[in-house]
Amino acid sequence: MAARGARWRHLRGPCPQCRRALFAQQGGAVDRFRQLAQFGASRLLHRRRRDIEAARQAARACYIRRRSRASRRLAELQPAAARAPCDRRPRQETLSVSRERQELPMKPASTSRDMPGPRPSLASRAPSLLQPHLALPILAALAFLALAAVISTGHHFGFDRTLILLLREPGDPTTPLGPAWLQEAVRDMTALGSFVGLFFMTTAAALALWLCGHRPLAIGLVISVLSALVVSNGLKIAIGRDRPDIVTHEALTFTASFPSGHAFLSTVTMLSIAGFIGLSSKRADIARLCLVLAWVMIVLIGLSRLYLGVHWPTDVLGGWLLGVAWASLVTAWIGRWAASSEPA
Repeated sequence: MAARGARWRHLRGPCPQCRRALFAQQGGAVDRFRQLAQFGASRLLHRRRRDIEAARQAARACYIRRRSRASRRLAELQPAAARAPCDRRPRQETLSVSRERQELPMKPASTSRDMPGPRPSLASRAPSLLQPHLALPILAALAFLALAAVISTGHHFGFDRTLILLLREPGDPTTPLGPAWLQEAVRDMTALGSFVGLFFMTTAAALALWLCGHRPLAIGLVISVLSALVVSNGLKIAIGRDRPDIVTHEALTFTASFPSGHAFLSTVTMLSIAGFIGLSSKRADIARLCLVLAWVMIVLIGLSRLYLGVHWPTDVLGGWLLGVAWASLVTAWIGRWAASSEPA
């Protein structure tokens, strides 16, 4: 054993792959056991597995080539009648088409995960319910102008008095219908349409849009509500309609009656918030849900003003008409501005 170990005292030189020194026999051949001791059994086992896998891949490719050659030879030997009925083109034409297809550059298959498409714009993400046609705000504006023109002449509609008296106890116009807790609930509902309630609502929605990266929509929401507040006070001063005097008022009033500020401002604020959420959201169902909730609150706030006896029904109707026209036009304009300023 000692004599055999002495034969490995001579070095052959560094290995060309790992740059390690190799022990050599006198004949120059590398012994297998010394190779295991030098490089480690795990590395050789990994190399062995890699060589086996490469041999399998080569055998598989060779098998596929043999099958393709055999199928082509079989197709050449078969008569024309025995071929597939769909192969009606001549042999030369088929070969030319196949060669042209082989010469075309192969493009890698792109998936939605590997190469995502461009981000959809705000206008494409908005559902159709939040993008009304131009006829809707125009008709609402024309109806409001016609109603305002009639009311400014001092005309009173007969159904105004009838609807207000329906919400009072029969024979006692000073007492609203329902128990005392209903009156408190109606006062809480009308507080949502007050200046303070709409201020906090607008501030929260604008901050949420700003923090989510939709700064043009946040700025547009604030502009829409503030401009509506100015228009509401200007119309009240210009028309100067008196409050209902046939019932007692269950809430304090400081301005004129037409149009209803609660109805107008709540319509503008809530429809604008629902519209801007629809423009910024990628899910249409969320936008529609916000729109439905907005309309429920708008109707309840308007009815609360009639229940408390501080507005005529035509005041609330005028506020709704003007609010729909204002919110639709402002939402469409702000949406286009936000879509144009959105980064690509």
